[in-house]
Amino acid sequence: YMAPTFVVVLSAVLFREPMSLRKGLCVITALLGMVLVPYLAVTDGVTGIAWTPQVIILLLFVGIVHTGLSYALYFGSMEGVRTQTLALFSYIDPVTALILSALLLHEKMTVLGLLGACMILGAAIVSERETGDGTVSPK
Repeated sequence: YMAPTFVVVLSAVLFREPMSLRKGLCVITALLGMVLVPYLAVTDGVTGIAWTPQVIILLLFVGIVHTGLSYALYFGSMEGVRTQTLALFSYIDPVTALILSALLLHEKMTVLGLLGACMILGAAIVSERETGDGTVSPK
């Protein structure tokens, strides 16, 4: 789930949006909170998937409808909001998936998953909170 990272980095390059040290550290913290990549590295990864026509159709459906449509709505609503802010808040998606999988599917929430969720939410909150002098942190 690297889209938010690409958006933050490219917004600094393409749109000349300044990236503060704080914003960069928050992006790194949120990335470290994403525990899926280390998990895939130490397990079978995607090699255990049976690539049947049904799996491919379902994967395309999820990619086009659930990802494509939601991102079209998401990016269509970006006017007036800084790109880096949107990117950081999009990290909330995997946290929502983690919480919903525990609540609705009764999947076990691990300590690492909970720690990752806290890191992601913490990075988004710290990145956007006010500074000590009452002003919004540099964007």
